[in-house]
Amino acid sequence: MRSGTTAALIRAEELQRSSLIAAAYALIDLLQHRADKAAARAGAGPAMRRSSSATPIYSADSPLDSSAVHSLTVREQCEALGQWLDDAQRAELRRLIQWLEEARFGPIGKWLNAPTAAELTTACKKLTARSSNSRRGLSRRSSFSSE
Repeated sequence: MRSGTTAALIRAEELQRSSLIAAAYALIDLLQHRADKAAARAGAGPAMRRSSSATPIYSADSPLDSSAVHSLTVREQCEALGQWLDDAQRAELRRLIQWLEEARFGPIGKWLNAPTAAELTTACKKLTARSSNSRRGLSRRSSFSSE
């Protein structure tokens, strides 16, 4: 019976991790979509995107040559997305990325710093609220440079 309880706990912990990962990626994709729309309204090129698996992506506003291929990590993509968010939203995005990294790369077993459902809900609500920066157009601030 004890091994069955342990196995159930492990499954529950992994479900918690995989659910947070899925929610984080869905939220990042939504923010990316909004950033692309805001960039189009502002006359800028598409915002940079993370690659799925190892597929390289192209970006017109890459610091490299325009024909260069540039793959982004999720953290790099979120840093680029931060320019479209206000300060409070950038802080929530940093928090979400921290949770995502802990969920993906943390040790197997009990996740000690896991967000509660209420914390994750609050972060999602703050990030999906329309920021004043996205309504005004380009903000062009670095999202993580002030840490």
